[in-house]
Amino acid sequence: RRKKTRAPELFAHLDVLDEPLSHSGGELAGLGQSYGTNTRLTKKYNSAPRAERNRIIGETTNAFDWAKTATPAQKNAQMEAVKKAEVYDVTDNQYLYDQSFPNDPDTPAFIPNAGLTDQEDRDYFKGTPEQKQAIIEDLNAQIAPWPTYEPTLDEMGLGPKDDYGYVAPVEAVEAVDVKGDASANKATEDTETEPSASDILTIRRTDKSDDWREGKSNYDQVAADQHANFMNDAGEQTDKNSSDPSPVKAGSSRDPSNDAKNRAWEQSHKYVPPSQAKMDAVIAWIERIFPTKNDFMRKIAIHESHLGQHEDTARPGYYGGVFQVDEGTFRETQIRKGLAEQRAKVSAKLGRDWNTVTWRELRDNPLLSAIAARLSLLRWKKNIPADIEGQAAYWKKYYNTDEGWGSEEKFKNSVNAHQEKAKRRARSNPPMS
Repeated sequence: RRKKTRAPELFAHLDVLDEPLSHSGGELAGLGQSYGTNTRLTKKYNSAPRAERNRIIGETTNAFDWAKTATPAQKNAQMEAVKKAEVYDVTDNQYLYDQSFPNDPDTPAFIPNAGLTDQEDRDYFKGTPEQKQAIIEDLNAQIAPWPTYEPTLDEMGLGPKDDYGYVAPVEAVEAVDVKGDASANKATEDTETEPSASDILTIRRTDKSDDWREGKSNYDQVAADQHANFMNDAGEQTDKNSSDPSPVKAGSSRDPSNDAKNRAWEQSHKYVPPSQAKMDAVIAWIERIFPTKNDFMRKIAIHESHLGQHEDTARPGYYGGVFQVDEGTFRETQIRKGLAEQRAKVSAKLGRDWNTVTWRELRDNPLLSAIAARLSLLRWKKNIPADIEGQAAYWKKYYNTDEGWGSEEKFKNSVNAHQEKAKRRARSNPPMS
């Protein structure tokens, strides 16, 4: 086995394969050994989607750069942290085994917490979730002392060259017949070859402007055709005190003329639920900029819209997207003075001024919806709990608020049901191992 890893060569080898290798049979482990790469990293890269592979490559590059200048003492400290993490893993597995098979074996083949002090054992296995998370974060910092790699938007499948699962809906092309002159065609060609800042992270659409007054298209005709029908039920939409709650969530526009135009837009822009790979990339992106605890942002998306899969995610007249961000809340993320620093950070990462984003864009762009949701939480400057009980209470107080219909119990039920479903799916379709 080579002393120096050839992980980049392994990654290139796996990239040219048509599909991931099976984890059984020893072929994958043997391949990793041939390239001097540990089995865990080999399996992780082999089964990772493209966006995660890009992140792994970037992280590995940073690790190599760190190793070139690290002192022997720094390298030894890093290896000691790796060994300590392995002790925690082994001990955790042994405790789980002992719980499942209390009498087998009567005498363990090894001492479970060998290498851990009594204090370390208590803090990690009997401490609070916050204590355990602090230990994990401290070890991770020692194991990976190099700068965290931040993938570009394109690498994460979120940029204008996004090809990670999004398929442009045919309806969006067929439903609109905009006849432009030579200058309009030239502008379109320029946009396709050199995406502007306003195109970054947004799904390409035929309506390049949000100003409905610019140019005449069949949107106006469709809106006019729908206006009369809409007026018949407009009264039901505006009565907030009705015994039958309105299906349109608070925060959406209720101007009949605007709604008629919005319906015309919706008719020609079919909502496409995000793929799991895209949602993974979105969550990873937002967590790198404004970290939460124990995947809290994903839990919000699970409860609010089933990660964008629920049929009401893009209900008529509502554009809050996967995270169901109301229009009023979205506006606050753009005008709240206390968020100026966070807006600047987001704008720099996006390559686009956050204040140029429109509420309607959130419907089809899960990343913009996630950013709006995270900024809305940052208004309160309150720490996010690590346990599900605390997170449910936090979500209700600061996200759903007292005016919302949600409850802590519903939040927990949604998250638990999703996690159980994921476990059942994993058992019925076990990963290659």
